Amino acid sequence: MLRKQMLTTLLSVLLMLVAIGYASAADYYVAVGGSGSGSSSGDPLGSIEAAVALCVSGSDTIHVANGTYDTTCETFPITISNKSGIEIIGYGGLYHGPWIKGDNQNRVIEILESSDIKIRNFKITDGFAAYVAGSDAGHGGGILVWGPDKSSTSDDIIMYALEVTGNHAKGSGGGMAWHQSCGVIENSCIWENLADGNSDTEAADSGGGGLYLSWPAESATHEGYYVRDCCIFWNKATAYGGGIYLSGNDNHSEIVNNLIRQNCIGKAGEGAGIQSSCAKVYINGNTVADNYHCDDKMPTWGSPDPQIDVYGIWGCDRDGYWMKMIHNIVYFNGPAAFDDINRNKVTIQVMYSDVQMNAPWTPYPDWVTSSTDGYVNGNTNYDFDPLFEGEPDDERPCNSTFYFLSKNSPCIDKGIAAATDHWGQTHCDFVNTVTFGKDPKYSVHADGSEDKDFWCDTMSDDRWRIDLGYHFDWDGMNYVELASFVAEAHRNKVVVSWETGAEIDNAGFMVYRCDNLPSDCQKVSGFIGAKGISASGAEYSFTDKNVSPGATYYYYLVDIDTSGKWTAHGPIFTTVPQVPSMLLDPIIARIR
Repeated sequence: MLRKQMLTTLLSVLLMLVAIGYASAADYYVAVGGSGSGSSSGDPLGSIEAAVALCVSGSDTIHVANGTYDTTCETFPITISNKSGIEIIGYGGLYHGPWIKGDNQNRVIEILESSDIKIRNFKITDGFAAYVAGSDAGHGGGILVWGPDKSSTSDDIIMYALEVTGNHAKGSGGGMAWHQSCGVIENSCIWENLADGNSDTEAADSGGGGLYLSWPAESATHEGYYVRDCCIFWNKATAYGGGIYLSGNDNHSEIVNNLIRQNCIGKAGEGAGIQSSCAKVYINGNTVADNYHCDDKMPTWGSPDPQIDVYGIWGCDRDGYWMKMIHNIVYFNGPAAFDDINRNKVTIQVMYSDVQMNAPWTPYPDWVTSSTDGYVNGNTNYDFDPLFEGEPDDERPCNSTFYFLSKNSPCIDKGIAAATDHWGQTHCDFVNTVTFGKDPKYSVHADGSEDKDFWCDTMSDDRWRIDLGYHFDWDGMNYVELASFVAEAHRNKVVVSWETGAEIDNAGFMVYRCDNLPSDCQKVSGFIGAKGISASGAEYSFTDKNVSPGATYYYYLVDIDTSGKWTAHGPIFTTVPQVPSMLLDPIIARIR
């Protein structure tokens, strides 16, 4: 009787969980021209918003195939309202993932009162946010993340590997606007967006041509906003923060390892790169350079000096707020004779940074002006030309060959490890250096030698450095769902076989073998072409005949998407059996 009651209770609980939307996680598939149920890549839905409407479980994933999603299949804005636990992933694309192209009359994406939403690998363009008195402030031309108040916030929103360009807001946040929210914007290119305001009082002084981050919420995972490894370029704002504008009391945001360049502001004396209005902001490892007043000519190498006064970074306008800066390069913003940082009553702490500074007063400790002084102690900052190199013009400003430090830059190998930060920052920043001239993302040793990756707690034998910032990299991705991946050893061969559950934008596979881990690895197969997209996947195998008895081998499977991106799976391992001796095992020998 007791067992029957327990089973009845368990069944009731399961039915209740299903009824309130906590069923097992589901996967939905979307493709341009799709007209199916979305249950598989072979039976996709035709719109992203249709897939969002089906998500109820709290841990669903929407897989979006490469293509252009415009008004022929989507109604804008694509709205995620009162949802949680949704991940939307775009696949394929050489320079970006699927292109979500708005109608120039509405925002592209709205996230309203939702939590734990992840959006990855899309191009977001042609959004427009209009000001409507009493109902819409016109914020967020491309993407709006909104919580109307502290009890109805949008929490833990993650934006990763996005290209956000060509969007327009009549309020603030030409590219994106976040309000009463919290989360991460990472590894994205936010460029050529506009926040231009209008004559209405609420939207007249627009800020954040690229990003507007206001009045953050808090969660167990995130406190405020975290912007990292982004390229923020060619954005324009009417009044405040050409690149990024932050506002709101207790806005504890971090701006880390970004390239913020050639953004413009339409109001003299404001922040053309970053502007903080009554926020507490931690700025680490950024390059903020060549930002200017919109009426001046865009600064490039060798161009005339801009004439209208603007700042690269502008602090708050009230006492009691602060800005903390470490390992930044802030140079050539506005006129060369004008300071690149304005503290304007707020406390600004600047450490281990190259800041162009010309005024007789300074908020910077241990200021040095001699080219021979360099870094002499733990608080030194300096004002030297960082000697940037790169192409002055590029129609895609986040191109990975665009912007880097000269081999002779005074910013190379300067600063301290993030682990010694005295501001209570407990995270360790990942730092990387590469050979001079190959990559704009990181600083290099003065002799042009190359370092490998290292964590800050293993830096005791290395020279401290300023990280240039700009860690952005285009991240086109495919989708391969592996149903199985096994290696079966025989007497004189190993058969590696795998089965896919689904494939999106997959070109094919290669098999690698390692005789020892983690090194001594080599490709053992040729290119194995994909068998196409299907709901049931496909079966593959490769036979490795170059094996030795008794040896253990480790195998990786690499899938290659249509843009050339590689993704490794594994390793798996197997041991080849010993060859039986004819004398020791005559029965087996006779059978053979």
